[in-house]
Amino acid sequence: MKDEQDTAGTRVELLPEHRALLKTVVKWANARPTDDDLRDATLLEDWMLYAGRGDIAFAAHAVMPDGARSTLLTTRAIIAIDNDLKWAFVEDGYVRLGRRLGDNPELREYMLCAQLNSVPEVQALLKAQTEAAAELLLRCDPGRDYDA
Repeated sequence: MKDEQDTAGTRVELLPEHRALLKTVVKWANARPTDDDLRDATLLEDWMLYAGRGDIAFAAHAVMPDGARSTLLTTRAIIAIDNDLKWAFVEDGYVRLGRRLGDNPELREYMLCAQLNSVPEVQALLKAQTEAAAELLLRCDPGRDYDA
């Protein structure tokens, strides 16, 4: 992000990729998936919340349509997560949430660097993130409405 502000400190210039990410956060934070969105979404199993890059993501196995499981992966940042833990929206689309992490020996070492949070805590953080993104976009584009 370029730190260019006018003397009043109200206008901010953003790099195009940062502006696009902020718009994605604001747009999808309160969206709800359609049945088609969920049908086409990747299924994550043995998932846990992971906070290792300054954002919150999932550490999980992706389950392919043929039933094959991926090696352990981390998703892009979570933008929204369902109260019932059926789905989430990450930076690149919806994911379905399957079985949450249990006693999976493969993930034990990985868990040592994970920060586990409760879903309500994560949702509160995501809400604050969305509001901050909308506020920053408003500072970039005064007079435009970005609804958080």
